[in-house]
Amino acid sequence: MLKISVNVNLDGIMQRMEERFGNPSNALGELTIMIFEASTEYMPAMTGDFMERSRTETESVAKYGKIIYPRPFAHFLWRGHVFESPTTRSAWAQSGETKVLRVPLQELQFATHINPKAQSRWTEASWRDNKDNILEEFQTKINEGDV
Repeated sequence: MLKISVNVNLDGIMQRMEERFGNPSNALGELTIMIFEASTEYMPAMTGDFMERSRTETESVAKYGKIIYPRPFAHFLWRGHVFESPTTRSAWAQSGETKVLRVPLQELQFATHINPKAQSRWTEASWRDNKDNILEEFQTKINEGDV
């Protein structure tokens, strides 16, 4: 599985969660799920398998949530460029080989029949577009005691 770290500035929300909950793992888990769910419409999707195999985890001790995408194809989808075998220059690597970026860089063309917004770095794009709505919905859940 590929672990991608997306830094999100929550403007003091973690401090407020600690003050309210002591251990904010439930709230943090909920926020991580909300960010993941908002990003699914930006994820590349030929069949839906990539989304089905992606998951979230919460590490309450370290106070962060993780969205984990399946390897190996998550890496090149996230980067948005074609990787190839260094020996054959094929998109298919031989056993034991590590693919390298194709030079000159060739951008991936994402199918949009399932997700019209599909793109590389989908979680960042979703956060850019949905940050205010996610934080507003999250604050509502906190206020109503749902997390």
